[in-house]
Order: sequence, then structure tokens, then C-alpha cells
Amino acid sequence: MVCETSAARKAARYVRMRGTEYESVEDGAPQAPVVQGASTGLEPFARLAAVASPSLVGMQTTPCPPDPPVVLVSSRPPRGLVHPVRLRRGVYADLPACDDSWRERHEVSLARCVAALRTVPSARGLSHESAALVHGLWLPHPEPDVSLVVTSNPHRSALVLPVVGTGRAGVLLRRRRVRVPQARFVTVNGLPVTDILRTAVDCAFDLPARDSIMVLDSALRCLCRPDRRRRAEAEARFAELHGQLVDEVAAQGVRAGARRARAVAAMASPFAESPGESRTRWIAAATGLPAAVLQEPVATAAGVFFPDLAWPRWRVAVEFDGRLKYTEESDLWAEKRRQDALTAAGWRLVRVVWEDLGSPAALGSRLLAAFPDDVARSSQPVPELWA
Repeated sequence: MVCETSAARKAARYVRMRGTEYESVEDGAPQAPVVQGASTGLEPFARLAAVASPSLVGMQTTPCPPDPPVVLVSSRPPRGLVHPVRLRRGVYADLPACDDSWRERHEVSLARCVAALRTVPSARGLSHESAALVHGLWLPHPEPDVSLVVTSNPHRSALVLPVVGTGRAGVLLRRRRVRVPQARFVTVNGLPVTDILRTAVDCAFDLPARDSIMVLDSALRCLCRPDRRRRAEAEARFAELHGQLVDEVAAQGVRAGARRARAVAAMASPFAESPGESRTRWIAAATGLPAAVLQEPVATAAGVFFPDLAWPRWRVAVEFDGRLKYTEESDLWAEKRRQDALTAAGWRLVRVVWEDLGSPAALGSRLLAAFPDDVARSSQPVPELWA
């Protein structure tokens, strides 16, 4: 997969940052810290395996903020854009030339975020999935609704945005007048967004658990930056951050989705190394299995391995296999050697691929079958996690 970044896009970045950073933050509000990073993105199930960024499919990765595109507000198609795309009437973006629809939709989503900040006068900043997108957190699809925190009650809280290119229909611009302290906004690549922890909390309340667990896991991963070989250090950081996350969820009180948010926050972990692992763990937890240990070191005759999910008491392990792991024949051979070593050490290994994630009930049954009968019989579905 190849995406060109135009010279015009890079040259205009300073102008874009000034335009969005100062026009989008409340008058008189202090400027938030700037965080910068490189591009990343996500797509569900088998499609993601075929097109996702290789940096996300490999091991020990940390999500990074993507570079937003140039967006111009003009009554006519502006000159000087290398790859102009019309987002809606009077709003244009300079998007990179892409060879697949997934990357195109990801770039369109980023452009919509920039456009919303520039065209909604009461905008304070992006929230929910939009903030997650700008932070570079894991999302289940590349074209989420655009969520804005605004200072006044909108006449219409949700507007349908036009379809762009091969994108999906029905993408909404959601304008939310909610109480978010100014200190909870940060500036990421010139865009004001809710901070990572607040973004995770909002997604925990307002997204299905199967989707929000990806956001929460990647949020904690960004904040903890764990190293599986120095686990004790990461565990200490995680304990503090997880306490903050749980406390923030509790502080929202009777907000809709509270039971679901508490359940997802309780199981969130920085040790998930890909969105597929997060979704697999959600299925295991929602099925009612005991909590898994992530990246548990397992000693074998062939060395120490770190299964994605492990239940040491029952010697059951789960490996999520993203297709892009096997770029060489030697990679496939190494994975077989790993499986043989775990099996020889007395572990039962369940392999999961992207297609399995589209059938949660079927995968849940496969996982249950790997455990002793008494564990399977005592496992009951968790309603909050299926919501």
C-alpha cells in the first residue's frame, strides 16, 4: 500500500496549524500543549489485515498521531492543491493519492475533523472517535462520525455529511454541548482534542464495548508505553493510570452507558499489542471466561514466548494472527516452531484470525472448548460487554 504526501501539503502545514489551533479554542483560553507524531489507522476484520499499516501489525507497537491534511474553505475550487477533494460545498482538502479505499477513507475522516473545527464557530475541540482518530488510537473502522464539543446548543445536534469517494453513507457531524474543562483539551498536530484519558472515557460510555475496548487499550498503551521484557515498570505505570481511568468513569455518575463503561474500563490493558488482540480479548471476557493474562512469558524448550492471551492455571493460550505478520516464509516457520514449543510444554493453543472476529459467538464457543468442562459450565455471558 502506497500513499503519496504532496509537497503542497507539507508546505501548507504551518498555515493549517495556525488556522485550526487559534480558531478552534475558546476565546481567552490558554493554549494546550502540542503533541506531534506519524500516521496510523485501522479497519475491521479481514480488510484490516490486508491494508493496515505494518507498524500496527508488528509486535510491541505504540499508536502515534497521524498528520492531518490541508483543508481550505473556499467558494470555488482552490488552486495549488495537488490532489483536491471536495468534502462539502465550499470545503476542499488536499489528500494524498492512495491505491486503496481504506487509506482514502482514513484521510477523508481526518480532513472532516479539520473542516469541522474550521467551519463551526462554536467548536471547542474534537471528542470521542474523532479525538481518538487524531491521537492515532485504534478504531474499528476508518470513517467514524465527527464529534465536536461546542459552546452553545446547536439547532441540530447531528448533520449527515456528504459521501466522499468510495466512503460510507450516513457519516454524521455530531455537535455536543457537554461540560469538559478547558484543561482536558490538548493540541495534537494543530488540532484541539480532548486528552487521551478523557477521549477513552467518552468512548467507553458511548461506543459498543467491542469497539471501545480498542480505544481504551490503545489509550493506555500510549500513556504507559509498556515493554514486555520490563513488565514491572509498565505494571506500576498501568496501576496508576488504570486507577485514574476507573475513577473518571465513576465520576461521570448516571451518564447513559455507565454499566458498559465500567465493565470496559475494568478490563482495559496497555499490554494488548494490536486492535485484533483487543477484540479477541473482548470476546473472551464477554463470553464469561476468567480474565486472561496478556503477554505472559512462557518458558519452553525453544525459548521464552509471549502468547497474546494466556490462562496459566489451565495452560490455555490464544494467539491472534494478523496476516501481515507472515511477510517471509521464515516468519511462518518461526510461528509453527513457536506453536510446537508451546504444545510440547503442555499448553493448548487457540489461533484466531481476522475473519473469526466477525462471528463473536462462534469464537466464544471455540475458546470455551479449550478449557476444562467445569470452567466452560461456570462461564456466563456478561451482558454489559455485549452492549
